[in-house]
Amino acid sequence: MDGLRRLYRVVSVRPISYGGSPSQMVEYATKRWDQDRDRFDHVWCVADVDDYREDIDKAVRLASRAKISLVISNPCFEFWLLLHFTNHVAWLNDAAAAVAKVCRHVPSYDKTKLDFDSFAPGIHNAIDRARAITDAGKDHRHNPTTTMWRLATAIVGAG
Repeated sequence: MDGLRRLYRVVSVRPISYGGSPSQMVEYATKRWDQDRDRFDHVWCVADVDDYREDIDKAVRLASRAKISLVISNPCFEFWLLLHFTNHVAWLNDAAAAVAKVCRHVPSYDKTKLDFDSFAPGIHNAIDRARAITDAGKDHRHNPTTTMWRLATAIVGAG
């Protein structure tokens, strides 16, 4: 998200990492927002399904109640990155499978040091491809899917 912010500078993005389950992340974000609501217009949480299948529905309910936008990628965030290069619609076994496919397009891909410049040219393609999946009625229970396009659209001002 930092890369999107640098490229478009339309919004102020303040990413905060949280190392818990999706529902714990939403609870944490809710508390932070409640403490400082005037500083934020929107709060977004970004979660993967891969290790948290049993927790995702709880996170969805909590986010809806708190009016927090929840981005979910199934099985993982790398599916969103893959959509920058190709219209991938086939099942992905796990995060490792998605990473392997991303590495075909960006051999130097490192999950811990995302090089936004490698993905920037395909951002609008990724938005369109991910949106098409959602528009087809597929939600976080469908593999693969991602709603990262909603956050990207909010940042880049597309759509």
